[in-house]
Amino acid sequence: MNGSKWNEIRARSGYQKMHEICKQAQENGWAWLWVETCRINKQSSSELSETLDSIYQWYADSGRSHAYTQT
Repeated sequence: MNGSKWNEIRARSGYQKMHEICKQAQENGWAWLWVETCRINKQSSSELSETLDSIYQWYADSGRSHAYTQT
């Protein structure tokens, strides 16, 4: 991949989020990192509630969780 393509990828907001959480994990001395992304339909309050409940149940027992939300 040429340099201009890498620069294009690095400029994307998703790349920046991934880069920042990897830096944070390294600073915290974490050996492992799991990143998950999802889109939530915020137009439907029932879908929003169901999705957030599901996410909470999935990660409730984790040692540490970080969430980045964007409106």
